[in-house]
Amino acid sequence: HTLQAASGTPTYNLVLVVDRSGSMAMDASGNWSNQSGFDPNTVRMEIAKAALGKLIDRFDLLGNVNVQIVDFASDVNESAWYVDNTAGAANYINGLQAGGGTQYSTALNAVMNGFSKPPADKTLFYFVTDGEPNSGYEATTVQSAWESFVASQGSGANASISFGVGIGSASLASLNPIAYPTVDADGNGQED
Repeated sequence: HTLQAASGTPTYNLVLVVDRSGSMAMDASGNWSNQSGFDPNTVRMEIAKAALGKLIDRFDLLGNVNVQIVDFASDVNESAWYVDNTAGAANYINGLQAGGGTQYSTALNAVMNGFSKPPADKTLFYFVTDGEPNSGYEATTVQSAWESFVASQGSGANASISFGVGIGSASLASLNPIAYPTVDADGNGQED
């Protein structure tokens, strides 16, 4: 039985894996704050913070939402679960500061290591980055373990989903190993 059946309101777990590498301080065009043409209204980190806030709010409109933030650069921080506490999650996200490298596999390993989630109808993972991973820290190095991990978090109509979201110079080739399940709904031979 699911929480939705018991309460009539679905509960979602959102795990937000957020890149806070140095390049997140750049504007949308890739300019640093000390360069001419820098647009302070398009700083990547600020765009990501606003988008993640809206994502949390949208899930909150659908039912209850529990949020954990895993922010990464050359290291990783994991928040506690914000159980039905959207303001707490937003405050954590708004406190993120850009600096450091971009280690995809370090972030994914941190999510998988000792993962414990509150009860929910569905668990969704959002991996948000603006750049390519540092050499040796690609998602492909943990792809098999990651896919098994995501698959183990739910099944059937409650199957878990992992989204790879790229802004800036993040490529689909780097993000595809994070996105799961792998689906080719249009049959063109490439993951959707």
